[in-house]
Amino acid sequence: MGFTQTPMENAMSKKNTTHDNATQPPESIETLGQLFDAYIASLVDRGKSAGTARSYAADLAVAKKHFGADLVLTALTPETVAGFFASDAVRMTRKGVPKSKITTAKIKRVLRLALLWAEGESFFEK
Repeated sequence: MGFTQTPMENAMSKKNTTHDNATQPPESIETLGQLFDAYIASLVDRGKSAGTARSYAADLAVAKKHFGADLVLTALTPETVAGFFASDAVRMTRKGVPKSKITTAKIKRVLRLALLWAEGESFFEK
């Protein structure tokens, strides 16, 4: 049995990705992990560089660790997202040192972009 990577895991690896075979977004996305995988795949499909996909995947991994990959999308509220933005996962390094404002702003921006993409794909309505 072979090991297969999700688009997010693939983006985080050092492997180059090609976008010759663009993938269609799944019919439905129910969990945060599925959303993040689909969003990273969409970046590659839209011609973003492998470096951008890896960087965005790393930022989304912070949210995935905080919320859990199995979090149902309908459980995301403005309050839960605001709580994440204020959390140590966003604001502090593993050593307890405050992250730079640029780093925290990027983590927040990438999550907002992924959520806006999902909204545009109507994943919150399905």
